[in-house]
Amino acid sequence: MKTKTSNKLDFSILDSLRGFASLSVTIGHCRALLFIGILEYSTMYPRQAWSVFDYLKMASLYLTRYGGEFVIFFFVLSGFSIAYSLRNKPPLKGFYFRRLVRLYPPYILALVWAIAVHLLLVLFIPDVFKDQKSGYLLKRLYGSDNFLNVKIVVSNLLYITRGPLVGQFWSLTHEVIFYFLSPLLLLRFKMSVVISLVLYIIGWIVYGQLHAVENIVSAYFMGFNLYFIIGILALKNWDTVCKWVHMKKVVLCLSLLGLLGLIIFLRYKYSEITRLSALITSIITIICVVNFHTHKIKIKLLSWIGKFSYSLYATHIASIYLFYIIIQLILNGNFPFKSTYFWLLGIPFCCIIALIAYTLVEKKTKLYLDTLRK
Repeated sequence: MKTKTSNKLDFSILDSLRGFASLSVTIGHCRALLFIGILEYSTMYPRQAWSVFDYLKMASLYLTRYGGEFVIFFFVLSGFSIAYSLRNKPPLKGFYFRRLVRLYPPYILALVWAIAVHLLLVLFIPDVFKDQKSGYLLKRLYGSDNFLNVKIVVSNLLYITRGPLVGQFWSLTHEVIFYFLSPLLLLRFKMSVVISLVLYIIGWIVYGQLHAVENIVSAYFMGFNLYFIIGILALKNWDTVCKWVHMKKVVLCLSLLGLLGLIIFLRYKYSEITRLSALITSIITIICVVNFHTHKIKIKLLSWIGKFSYSLYATHIASIYLFYIIIQLILNGNFPFKSTYFWLLGIPFCCIIALIAYTLVEKKTKLYLDTLRK
């Protein structure tokens, strides 16, 4: 099969993948914040009394636990996309300006949105930040009533994220570091690959399987940088990678299921995202990018979500808390945390808020960037 070259890539096809990743992260957080949890549910309703249907319900909930892996999915896609953007060595001033326009206005709107939801929590649930015995979702807010502290606001403005309402912003910090360094990484790419791999191995030895490294610089250089590098490698060796991982659709489905099975096993063993599961996710990402292109796969719903995936990712945590506030007011303080299905309503709610945010800001930044490119 004659594969496409990097000059003929259809990046609109990647919208389906971005949509899938952002939606999966949103689903995972809705389940985690709006449902009491699988362990607590099994304590309240002993497994001895479960039917086959109950086991199937709980098994399906386990499939919503992989938000961390889908963040790695985003990192690899970012490496791939930025390598494409820099393939013709554009002026750095223009590159950085375009990245600033693309990322910062939607980010500011998401931060303002989180502040607005924080104020609504203060207004309608005033004791939530002081009650350590709050419900499953609200106990995460204990002690975070200083979210509007000037230092915290400035920290968030600088992508050093603090506060549960912007918890998902941690990955944007690493995205920004990569964008800043990407021209340098590509300038001495072979050296960058070697250094990234060595630092990653050192990080694995020092910190172990898990990515639980609090220091941002260490977390990036000894962990997350490698996933961006993998995306760059795929773009720079596109024709070769296509020959390696292009598959028939049946083989593609079986391969993805097998790799997903490995990730599920690792999650079961370690409970958190591991370096090994992140590397497997990187492989899955490259397989999807190649085969979505070669098979011309476009999933309309996911492509549509992919267009506002950044706004969805940036706003969805605060939107989940707003959903909670609204339901609390409607049901007089009795949020149905025990329901294995009610939390699903939070997903379209987050998508609607994100679509509004996209229309207000992100869509305009995209149109402005289109005019700059022309």
